Amino acid sequence: MPGSFSPALKDVAKLSAVTALYVLAALVARPVAGVHVSLAMAWPAAGIGLGALLAFGPRVLPAIFVGAFLIDFSAAGLLVALTTAATTVVEAGVGAWLIERFAHGGRAFDRPVDGFLFAAIIAFVSAPLGAAVGVAGLIATHALAASSFPSLWLTWWLSHAAACLVISPLLMLWAVHKGIPLPIPQRANRRLRTRGARWLAQPRVIEGVAIAIVAVALCPVMFAGKLHADHSAFPLMCAFFPIVGWAALRFGGHATATVLTIFGLVAAWATAHGLGPFVQAGATSSPILLQVFLAVTGVTGLAMAAVIDQRRRLDAELHQLAVTDPLTGLANYRHLIHVIEREVGRAQRSGQPLAVLMLDVDNLKVINDRDGHSVGSRLLMRLAAALKKSCRVTDVIARHGGDEFAIVLPGCDEASARIQAARLHEVLQADQETPPISVSLGVAVYPRDGETTHALLDKADIELYSMKGHARRRPLVRPDLTSA
Repeated sequence: MPGSFSPALKDVAKLSAVTALYVLAALVARPVAGVHVSLAMAWPAAGIGLGALLAFGPRVLPAIFVGAFLIDFSAAGLLVALTTAATTVVEAGVGAWLIERFAHGGRAFDRPVDGFLFAAIIAFVSAPLGAAVGVAGLIATHALAASSFPSLWLTWWLSHAAACLVISPLLMLWAVHKGIPLPIPQRANRRLRTRGARWLAQPRVIEGVAIAIVAVALCPVMFAGKLHADHSAFPLMCAFFPIVGWAALRFGGHATATVLTIFGLVAAWATAHGLGPFVQAGATSSPILLQVFLAVTGVTGLAMAAVIDQRRRLDAELHQLAVTDPLTGLANYRHLIHVIEREVGRAQRSGQPLAVLMLDVDNLKVINDRDGHSVGSRLLMRLAAALKKSCRVTDVIARHGGDEFAIVLPGCDEASARIQAARLHEVLQADQETPPISVSLGVAVYPRDGETTHALLDKADIELYSMKGHARRRPLVRPDLTSA
């Protein structure tokens, strides 16, 4: 029964990964820490903790505690480690709870307003609260002098807030929205999945790689050592905003958060080593300028990406409403006509067969009058489910109107279309709900029965009503076609 342990093992692996990532982020920041290991000009571990908590839930709190404890225990001893670990859990926990309650938690960057609420909670509640508790705890354990409280509180607040505003969104967006965010059509997306490594040659993938390369290449230009004393270094910072806009416009929040993280890490490292435009303000002001710039850039870039993503989702929803029948979820008449016209053109070019299958629900008016329209609507929904179950992925199922439905069957001749009808009949026979579903069907084949959309639909409709006239005794599959 090894499979029964797999969920537990997955949880252990996830918690271990969070702890390892937290420790790694803290070790990266340790060389630029000031009077205490947790008081660096940038503390990416805070962003890791909050992002993991919002992405994976409260079960990662022990992992965050262990990571914070290990970092401080190796540098300051048991009592200080327990104090800072507890403070880290309180800060991340309070921030995550407020974001879950007021900003949709891990989906805070789906809407711009939630993104701004996320930033406000971090900047004005969780980070200053954590800074106050953490510095007070360090003073109580005699790790720091009480006279340094204001400056140390400011350092903790700004470093943790900047890290949470830049790094946390990266974890949240990639964990909540799984997969590579390539805004490409669904049909093309299926092709990418079936072609294996060839997806790397797709233009959208190449464009995404280009954004990453440009972002990485731009960082040394902005933070080259020879520029740290040159006032022309400040205008170079503006070169970063077009990259953020490019990522937001073309790829959304995922790419924006990734670019912001790359830039933030390089900027923090360079400033800590006396490179880049921020050091022009002097040793005291440069960390504050860096932290404020990272926070403002992160909020602005992610808000812009959220606006663009929200507009895309709205456009997709409007398109879906325009082509979908609201009751059954199938394509509507408008989309049916478009699909048949498209498939007729494709059949003309390729010479492949094309069939249209029309069906009509028998006695729906009687059912509505006897059992009520809710029962009739439920019957139409059951029929839609049966159609989806019996049809191929490439078939297009649509509600023609009222109790009439149509199926576009690319690559099917008459024999294949009638076999498809027989398959639907079997699915309907297996439906045990009441009232039972009875349908009449008609088939039209291109180009034999017509070369236009309406000609095919009219021919299928004529055969459908001919079947009704024979009291549905006409077989779905003719004997001469069963061998096809």
